[in-house]
Amino acid sequence: MDNAADNAAAAADAAPRAAPVSSFSPSFLDAMVNMAKKAETTKKKKKKNDKRKATAAAAATQPTAQQPKKAKNDNNNNNNNNNNNNNIKAAMAKGPNSLRNAHNVGMGKTVSERKANELWFRKANYGTVLFESYYKNQSPSIIVAPPPPSSELQKLSKNAKKSLKKNRQKQFQSFMDCLARPLPVAFRIRHTVPQNVKASLRATLKSLGLSPVPYDPTHLIYQTPPSLNKATIRKGGPSYSHPLASFLRTNLTSGHLSRQEIVSMIPVLCLGPSLTSTCLDLCASPGSKTLQLLETSTPPGLIVANDVHPGRLSSLSSAISRALLPSSTLERLIISNHDGSKFPDSPTSGSCYDKVLVDVPCSGDGTIRKDSSVLPRWNPNTSNALHALQCDIGFRGVEVLKVG
Repeated sequence: MDNAADNAAAAADAAPRAAPVSSFSPSFLDAMVNMAKKAETTKKKKKKNDKRKATAAAAATQPTAQQPKKAKNDNNNNNNNNNNNNNIKAAMAKGPNSLRNAHNVGMGKTVSERKANELWFRKANYGTVLFESYYKNQSPSIIVAPPPPSSELQKLSKNAKKSLKKNRQKQFQSFMDCLARPLPVAFRIRHTVPQNVKASLRATLKSLGLSPVPYDPTHLIYQTPPSLNKATIRKGGPSYSHPLASFLRTNLTSGHLSRQEIVSMIPVLCLGPSLTSTCLDLCASPGSKTLQLLETSTPPGLIVANDVHPGRLSSLSSAISRALLPSSTLERLIISNHDGSKFPDSPTSGSCYDKVLVDVPCSGDGTIRKDSSVLPRWNPNTSNALHALQCDIGFRGVEVLKVG
């Protein structure tokens, strides 16, 4: 018996094994989709059989009541179809949602198929598996340090190659651990605040142990320690009564501070708009970067904030009203509603903007630390579906930019 078991184990070890997923594999996703489809089909068949049995039982006991009941069901179905059509028309009237459409492309063609796939993603933690498989097997230069040239790689010993591979895996795991950590709170002192108020705010922040981030030449951007994050400083959180949390609530309400993530502030810093630049923000909503541009400019500097979705423009307007900026500053802001990839030319010139900021619709990979719902439903098809639109918007931004 023991020899038979040993022989079976040896045969199992010698048998060829499935290769690990080296990158996003369509067959890998197809298998998941087929399983979801099969479960959905089985559910529909069972529901249909149960309904048929219930109808037959009702017909046997009350044959005369069947026709009115059928007519009533037909009316209900017609009403439901009309309601669905109205909902679709209402959604279309609000404007396109590029991210939702791209996500739907990756999740299935029908509503029921998308629901089944999304449920599978959440239950099986499939988004996390896809995310790790997709990025872990990309070119190492994307996330970790690039590998040595092939000529040098061939000279390495077997142990050195194994050590290099292990080091890359360790670096990728550090990347994943970073995504799991809470996101610190970032904020900035508004440029429009009077100098004496800025000095007072800086002194208070210094007394609370905070210094401006080193890469900000204006010394107005701050970031809290990791222990003070969105979850801990909210009402009911363990740090709600912390002096820094109270300071933030008071000055955010008064308009002296603006809550904005570091990754959102950096593009404006890199753009380096001059005080009198004419700037275009092609995908402006929700408006944090637009406000940052507006605050750093002075007359006759002009900011054009554009977004394709009318509903998102309302959130942009709300953000502007909450900023409590003076009317003289708001007069230099123009809000437009156009498709960024087809943004119209100026009546006088097709290239009239000194600076163009383009934050194109994306899959939101960079918001994983902030939004816990992104990773469980992550799918590379989402970003693939957005790629053409991203290029079109970026190219249009270049076209309306002044030469030189």
